Amino acid sequence: MADPATLYPMLVADIGGSNARFGIAAGRTDGPEGFEIVHQKTLQVASHTTFEGALAAFLAEAPVKPISCCVAAAGPTIGRTLQMSNAPWFLDADAIAARFGWQEVEVINDFVAMARACQFLGADDHDVLIKGKADPSKPRLILGPGTGFGCAALVPVPGRAPIVVSGESGHINLATVTREERQITNEIAGMVERVHVESVISGPGLARLHSARCLLAGNPAVVDHPKYVTAPAAEGDKDCLKSVEIFLGLFGSVVGDLAMVFGAKGGVYIGGGVMPRLDKLVPNSPFKERMLDKGFMRKYLDGIPVTMMDSMHLALRGAADHIESVVAAKD
Repeated sequence: MADPATLYPMLVADIGGSNARFGIAAGRTDGPEGFEIVHQKTLQVASHTTFEGALAAFLAEAPVKPISCCVAAAGPTIGRTLQMSNAPWFLDADAIAARFGWQEVEVINDFVAMARACQFLGADDHDVLIKGKADPSKPRLILGPGTGFGCAALVPVPGRAPIVVSGESGHINLATVTREERQITNEIAGMVERVHVESVISGPGLARLHSARCLLAGNPAVVDHPKYVTAPAAEGDKDCLKSVEIFLGLFGSVVGDLAMVFGAKGGVYIGGGVMPRLDKLVPNSPFKERMLDKGFMRKYLDGIPVTMMDSMHLALRGAADHIESVVAAKD
């Protein structure tokens, strides 16, 4: 196996639709966090025309020069390239390597990095939303709403490092359960090209959901940011709490569906930027019941623990773990 120490110091990045988080990975540690990440900085995606421009701005202030790179970004990979789903940036691993003089460069989906990161949760990196007993021999499901909706699974392989399976589940059709949900999604259908999971179960989706409820109530107030729902809900605003309740119910249904798809008896891990603002509201919401409400498959899902990963820098650790596994496989 190739010596992973030859990869460090390493540039690691986690790029979403709004924020670009950069850091320098100094190597593995013996602690639960798995990797030491230094000189972290978050830049606004909208402030930079290209990824390379944002990366150059970060490197100009970095105290050390990295010799390898792994970028996790929100979008599907095609070969060694990635077109972001909710931002105009296009990432090309070979072009990045050529511009910055790095031999090892990987570009991956952000939830691939989050899936690998769920192996490195420290005490301050997670909250248990639903208690249960995980089967370590079974896949773990990692998913969550942010600017978009991401999903991946960490699959154990006997005698080897686990592998990650990812897809674009945020773009599957959204299934409603109640009459009220159908009325809301009918309103949302007039706002978007197609009603899919991400168009409702995301930050912008929560804003759309609340706007649709306002329209149905005869109040044509358009909410253009989820903070105008999450903040009042946290303070007890009944109307915003109702929108959050519906959002969490729909999300619970999606979690249950995807847990069955991946056979996620190893546990469900929630990432993304939206749920940390709503975690205190989950216990009194329909989230758990909707996750389990799958007919005779209820027994299959009952007992699966649900954990919220609440460190915004976890994906940087996952990116470092990913490139180590790629280099090891080349040897």
